[in-house]
Amino acid sequence: MQYRIIVQFAELALKGKNRHRFIKRLRKNIKDKLKSLDYEWPVKAIHDRIYVQVPGDDTVDEQTAKQAVRELSRLPGIAWLSFVYWLSEHQFKFLSQQADLTVIHDLVKRLANDKYQPDHSFAVRVKRRDKQFPISSQNFEQQIATTILQNSDWQKVDLTRPDQTFYVDIASDGVSVHCDKVIGVGGLPVGSPARY
Repeated sequence: MQYRIIVQFAELALKGKNRHRFIKRLRKNIKDKLKSLDYEWPVKAIHDRIYVQVPGDDTVDEQTAKQAVRELSRLPGIAWLSFVYWLSEHQFKFLSQQADLTVIHDLVKRLANDKYQPDHSFAVRVKRRDKQFPISSQNFEQQIATTILQNSDWQKVDLTRPDQTFYVDIASDGVSVHCDKVIGVGGLPVGSPARY
């Protein structure tokens, strides 16, 4: 299983033509923070997010990666971030018409059982960034919710204010699955000029 950390920008998107500079600064701050923790992990910016590629060589376990998330959440400029399970398109071919989605369902089943709390509600949110994925976001949400209902003790779906949300993000290079967003401190990255 591969891991990543997804970082959602805070007010960066509001800064228009200076957005690139803020992203570059935040990316550097994330790399510096990881380096201070003795992690030389790649940090990449794509579209509206930054992601940290956690090494897939079995030297980093889930708990280490999740601790890194908590440390990074203290950096200004981050709205939220999340530890994600990463399923590569290269390996699983999710975008093909005959895609086998069993690995996604199995992963969500495991997370649902790990996260179950009596009398709590859940929702599934699918973001289909690559429209080649053969199932619509809404239909895939329904399929995954059915998997959760049939394979765990969760019984209550709440699409408005769920206690627990399971996220599936489908991109051209793979699928990320996660269920815990850690709220960041927001603001602008340290080192960003106050005015331009």
